[in-house]
Amino acid sequence: MPTYTSRDQMDDRLAQTLVQLMESQAYRELAAAHLFGFGLRFAPELRWIKFMTWHIREEVEHFEAVARMYRSFTGADVTPVAMARLTARPVDSVDSWFEGLGERLVVELVGTGCHEDRKQRDFVKWLRHGLRSFGRPGTEGNRYALAAGIKRRDSGAVMQDYLDDIKPAVKACGLAFPSPAELGLDTPPGLNWSLDGGAPASAARWSAPDRLERAS
Repeated sequence: MPTYTSRDQMDDRLAQTLVQLMESQAYRELAAAHLFGFGLRFAPELRWIKFMTWHIREEVEHFEAVARMYRSFTGADVTPVAMARLTARPVDSVDSWFEGLGERLVVELVGTGCHEDRKQRDFVKWLRHGLRSFGRPGTEGNRYALAAGIKRRDSGAVMQDYLDDIKPAVKACGLAFPSPAELGLDTPPGLNWSLDGGAPASAARWSAPDRLERAS
């Protein structure tokens, strides 16, 4: 695999692909910060307020890291690009703490039986966002990025890992995966949506106290 020490050593397509990837990542980091910001107003306790603000700060730091790489590579500021994308593709807002964050929180709230009327709808909404963030699988652009060494795996493989990771929580919450048509996304035909073998007991692996100590 070739290595490069400057942009001048790259052909135009490789350089442009790197620029596009950095712009997409900058958008995702800023969008995540906005999303946590929407949820902040529903935080019911001080510990959750601290946790949400910690997450906002973390996402902004990620955005700042991408911005530094972008400026080093292009000599330009990526912020206007990311903001323009947010205007064109704004992040969905949240309207309750139930849509807040975290596998553990959702599993616990579903367990109260108070969210049966919305849990599947909200799941489909945020699953769509999660899968979309990995990019379209099987595209010529994906194949080029793999061949050039920019990406290690096709977006479809990343989608599968994501689905497998959330299956225990999906099962614990009594949810069902929607069809690809309902999601309105391009997904690989061989994607495994089965919940067979998923262990509900392994859901909610995220530990709030550990993360909150870091936020303090």
